[in-house]
Amino acid sequence: MENRPTAAPRHERPLPCGKHRLQLHSMATPNGQKVTIALEMTGAAYDAHYADIMAGDQYGAAFTAANPNQKIPLLIDTAGPLAGGGTGYVPLMESGAILLYLAEAFPASGLLPADSAARAVALQWLFWVAGAAPYWGQFGHFAFYQATKLPYPIARYTMEAARLLDVLDRRLADATWVGGSMFSVADCAAYPWVECIVHRYQAGETLQVDERPHLKRWRAACAAHPAVKKGMLINGVADGAEFRNYSTAGSGATA
Repeated sequence: MENRPTAAPRHERPLPCGKHRLQLHSMATPNGQKVTIALEMTGAAYDAHYADIMAGDQYGAAFTAANPNQKIPLLIDTAGPLAGGGTGYVPLMESGAILLYLAEAFPASGLLPADSAARAVALQWLFWVAGAAPYWGQFGHFAFYQATKLPYPIARYTMEAARLLDVLDRRLADATWVGGSMFSVADCAAYPWVECIVHRYQAGETLQVDERPHLKRWRAACAAHPAVKKGMLINGVADGAEFRNYSTAGSGATA
């Protein structure tokens, strides 16, 4: 569906709703995968509804009411904390904000350190990923998706995409995980983007991903993590994907 310079709803398609407190509307893009990884870390029960952005699901009136920016992911906490007390319907947009919400709602998940100094470091790297991801995305757009290959934007975004991977590799020379000594929201955010570069954009060689030793070590550790393994598969984009419109019983974790 074509882009338009307006954020008005385009149709009245309703939002599906499952049986669990947490309702995710997304698909397995990097921004969607970072949230499903975090959800798997919480152990909470949730429903993951496949939001087909190519078919324009994100432009529905109900989706737009919950997420005015009309992007995935959208997380709805049907029993979230309300301002002034009580619980109720809490819609959340922006993947970084969702990660922070889940980390705070489910502190036992370990998505953020309890120590304030360590927490600040993890949040610093989460926000760094939020700034890096658009450059990786623009690299993919011009170098992979765009039919007409334009030299200037390809050169610009290739250089910056590579530089940001070097920042990440150098960070991982000093820390086990992106956010510090433990797997955190920063890793949830970064890993899907690096894998997208390698597997979706087919740019691992161009950006020398395997030649960065600390990044290579971290990728292997992430790939072996149970929450990452499962979270990367939820609402897959390939036809016949195993975990589309997925509902989990979870461990019953509550906030």
